[in-house]
Amino acid sequence: MSSGQIENQILDAVETLVDNAVAHAGFDRTIQVQIARCANENQGKYVVKYQDGLFYAYSSNVNTVYNKGDNVYVLIPGNDNSKEKTILGLVSNLGADYITVQEEEDKYETVGNDCIDEQPTIGLCSYTSSQEIDLYNVDSEPREDFKVNLEAFEFYLKRSNYFKGGAYFRTALPEEQRYDGDYGIAYELVFKDNATGAEKTITYKINIDDMSGNPYLLSVATKQYGI
Repeated sequence: MSSGQIENQILDAVETLVDNAVAHAGFDRTIQVQIARCANENQGKYVVKYQDGLFYAYSSNVNTVYNKGDNVYVLIPGNDNSKEKTILGLVSNLGADYITVQEEEDKYETVGNDCIDEQPTIGLCSYTSSQEIDLYNVDSEPREDFKVNLEAFEFYLKRSNYFKGGAYFRTALPEEQRYDGDYGIAYELVFKDNATGAEKTITYKINIDDMSGNPYLLSVATKQYGI
């Protein structure tokens, strides 16, 4: 076997490994499809067409009816085609730029590592609008299940123009709550004015107004973040 043949075999093997890694990547994928027909109205189950293929997808709200030919967004959890797919809504309602919202982070170059070392799963009651949980407060004892590398965060923040904060959200609000509730995460950062030395607290929020998809009924956990 010649050196050229060996090189080609190595390249083919590497390409196979890369394709396999991408195919099994753990990120959610959102695509634009067309409704072909309703398979089960009670379940909100539809046959949708993507490119030249057909597959099933379920409406995130069984009370929302889609018609043949409607263009909709479908969420593929974990980029795994074997998992149940969710219809997020009409393209006309969510907007032509909807998919690019989740890809906004690609516009930025990431500097440094994640400053959160441990990430807990937090459950909140949707019926209590004022309920909140302090995940981290610099002035109080830290939670056992949520640890922030404050030195790294301060180091990166001083050398960067932006920071990205977010979480994975999953909810199942009942029908009467879907258009009234609000939830999300908030960051309060204290900055010192270099000229005067005065401190100023700025609050950054990621709530349902900033979330992609249907923030009131997410059948799978989706990554939501702000930059």
